Amino acid sequence: MINDFKDIEEFFKELDKSMKNTIEIFTIGGAALLRRGMKAATKDIDIIVSTKKEFIELQTALKNIGFQGQILGKEYTHMNLSQIFQRGDFRIDLFEKEVCGKFSLTEEMKIRAEKVINLDHVKVYLCSNEDIFLFKTMTEREGDITD
Repeated sequence: MINDFKDIEEFFKELDKSMKNTIEIFTIGGAALLRRGMKAATKDIDIIVSTKKEFIELQTALKNIGFQGQILGKEYTHMNLSQIFQRGDFRIDLFEKEVCGKFSLTEEMKIRAEKVINLDHVKVYLCSNEDIFLFKTMTEREGDITD
């Protein structure tokens, strides 16, 4: 479990050092709620990127800093989850633009998102509470309804 957003910030700083190109990362779950003080801890960081190019770049960078791809469980069957990466207590649920076949990262969502980390290559945005609510209602993972 991750219970301090500073640990997430340190993760993104480490990730930034392994990136070659600039990428915009949108967090859509517990990490955003943790940052806003609406949740005490999160078990993962739900990340959405806009393009296949960003997805591949991020996937490569995660592997370069020691993250391992994981086999998806049944709770992820309907989520269109592209990949899960794990390293110690950090688990990244990575989506390319779409979640659950119903929820897509739109330009309007990007406008509503709050930029919280601005590094050389990594720009991290927290999606709005309203967009997180919609995301959480479409998943079937333990804890999402409680969130």
